[in-house]
Amino acid sequence: MAGRWVYDEKVWVVPYFRSSQIKSRYIRTYHSRRRMRAVAERVAEKCHVSGQEAVAEVIPLPKIIFKGDERIGEAIAGWLGLEEQEAEWLKA
Repeated sequence: MAGRWVYDEKVWVVPYFRSSQIKSRYIRTYHSRRRMRAVAERVAEKCHVSGQEAVAEVIPLPKIIFKGDERIGEAIAGWLGLEEQEAEWLKA
């Protein structure tokens, strides 16, 4: 990005500045990330792993199971004690 220094006013003049997109992305994904953390906490407690390890290694498998077989998915949700919104997050 090109800019120039104005010596008399001691400021930078930037012709175009685009605000960061990261804040809007965090706002859009807030609820999904919150549900992921809630599911990870429950999985971590039941499987005796850390929350980070639950997200990386354990949660992908139940997500596949939830999409494939609803009956087994409901059993997993019951075992983990998931709320309906958390189970819906695994199905999505």
